[in-house]
Amino acid sequence: MATTIRNLILLAIVVAFAGSVTVLSLSDRAPAAVAEAKTVVKDIGSEAEDRAGIDVVDRTDIPAEFDKIGHAVMWGAGMLVLGLLFRRRFPPLIMAFLLTAISIGFEFAQASYTSSRALQPSDAVANAFGIGVAFVVVVFLGALVDFVFFPLLRSFRRAVV
Repeated sequence: MATTIRNLILLAIVVAFAGSVTVLSLSDRAPAAVAEAKTVVKDIGSEAEDRAGIDVVDRTDIPAEFDKIGHAVMWGAGMLVLGLLFRRRFPPLIMAFLLTAISIGFEFAQASYTSSRALQPSDAVANAFGIGVAFVVVVFLGALVDFVFFPLLRSFRRAVV
């Protein structure tokens, strides 16, 4: 019973990610929504900067555009969540390559299935960058859990029993 519930939760997470990526990647309205979200984020950030006396949000020395950062974060978050959830069943490197291929497929699909969006290779590069960074985090956290956390937990259980 617990395994069935766990598998349903994992399936729900995969479906939620796939649905989010599909809507954000193939919707003609997504760029306008992202532009509105960018405005809100910049307004909140600017207000926080004014109060704190710092300048982070609207810096010109950040080498990426808001859109590219969004691509990297979206696909990186997918790799992070799916990579951590499935790392024992599905090697993280294969997951990273698979997600990169899927993200490239979505970039090609934008040109075919939307009327206002076009293929942008720089978006695919941003997707791959986000996936690559998340892959490193998945491998590091996986090793930390396997070689530090679980051994400590086992020794703690032995000490308590």
